[in-house]
Amino acid sequence: VHQDSSKVVANLLAPQQKLMLDLTFLDDAENRDKYNIIIGESIVPKMAADKYMDKEENENELKQVVGDTYSGHDLDEQSILVLGKMGLLICGENTRRHEPFIMLYASLQACNIFMKSVFNRCFILADYLKRTRDIIDSYEDNPNNVNIIRERLSIATEQSIMLSEIQVFLLESCEALEYPKVIEDDSASVTLAGILKLEVEGDRLRRRAVDIEKTIEGCRNELEALREMANVIAESESLRTQESLQQNTKNLEDCFRAGARQGTSLEIMNVVFAGSLAFDIVDRFTGQYMSIADQIEWVTSGLQYYLVEIPCVWFIVNMSVWVILGGGLIWFMRYVSYMSMAIETKKAKINQPVHGDALADWLSTKPITSEDVEEDARTSLRKYAWDETDKVRWEGLPPRIELMTDQRYSYILQVFITLNKRRCKVDGDRAFEMLLQELEDCGVMNNEQVKDNIWQIAAAYSRRPLTEEVKDGILDEPEDDDDDASSAS
Repeated sequence: VHQDSSKVVANLLAPQQKLMLDLTFLDDAENRDKYNIIIGESIVPKMAADKYMDKEENENELKQVVGDTYSGHDLDEQSILVLGKMGLLICGENTRRHEPFIMLYASLQACNIFMKSVFNRCFILADYLKRTRDIIDSYEDNPNNVNIIRERLSIATEQSIMLSEIQVFLLESCEALEYPKVIEDDSASVTLAGILKLEVEGDRLRRRAVDIEKTIEGCRNELEALREMANVIAESESLRTQESLQQNTKNLEDCFRAGARQGTSLEIMNVVFAGSLAFDIVDRFTGQYMSIADQIEWVTSGLQYYLVEIPCVWFIVNMSVWVILGGGLIWFMRYVSYMSMAIETKKAKINQPVHGDALADWLSTKPITSEDVEEDARTSLRKYAWDETDKVRWEGLPPRIELMTDQRYSYILQVFITLNKRRCKVDGDRAFEMLLQELEDCGVMNNEQVKDNIWQIAAAYSRRPLTEEVKDGILDEPEDDDDDASSAS
């Protein structure tokens, strides 16, 4: 009966009220305790109320419907009242005239039962906070404790807020009570009012609601203290991370300085070797390295008189060749470094289904240099990387392309393109369009709708209007900028 009544009442409750009941009764609100009211016109056997409290058969029968019995009372010669822990029994002729008293008393008792559950829930929250404090005190034992502490504090905060709302509703319900009036010239009504003591019960519940507020306030203060402790832990962890980062940064700076010194030393050594090479070239050109220069006529008649015999001239000639060769070597090295520094990268998310066999055939034509595999219960991710080889098509140094696919569901997830802007005339947007065009030409796309989605992505990434001229002329667009501008407009 209790479960059925819970299902009936559930249709009348708001979502927030259901959350409050689940919090109070630990997600078992459907089996929560309820207060039962039994109203009858007669009872068999009919006897005085105190005889039902015999601690034997009669009282045990009553306990099955009202719980542990508290007391039995004779309202008049025809009516009796039995009060129990989980309900009450009233029997007699025309007992429904007492329904206002009975319903208010039942409401107060139901509120009392609910308050007990709220008190228990507050004590559970207090124990939860105590366990959280223990975790904070030993947070260094487990590297995951910081995340566990944050999660537990978040849960405790949510529960304390909801318990505060429940306490406010309980207090408002206790303050909004309207007590029925005793029926005049009805001794049973007067006796019933004296037994139930509704006003005293209402004041007691109001004080208990205030006590709940004090308990929740204590939990809130404990939660605030734990939050401060968690902040201290977070700050100490942040400080430790910063110190480690500073140490690592210092080590990196030392490595950079060492690398710079090594680069400078290498450049100096290159100049020295260039000088040795320059001197050898001059010696071999004039025959000095074999000591036969005096046997060569053009050397003795030309170089010997004008360069060798005049002081410092031969030295200046050697130094000049050294400067020319060393300077040329330094310029060439810096030029190579300059040409390799202008790198453009483009990362595009596609997330489109493709034809699996066609994709495998297309990838088999690529010089794949690396393949990374990442699998789990739901996906099988593969990342392919290769360097394009057609310099004519890419108008310079071909780019490096990385393609991530989901082999299980035949999806292309994302594309990562790296190219050198100084050695390749194709930019990242056009390289992406060229790749999509190649995928379409090889039949990798499943249907026209997917192709249109891909072209929309290409237009969004390239920030160009999607026209048939752009789609059809990706590989042979005119080089004139004015023509391009007019076509796009």
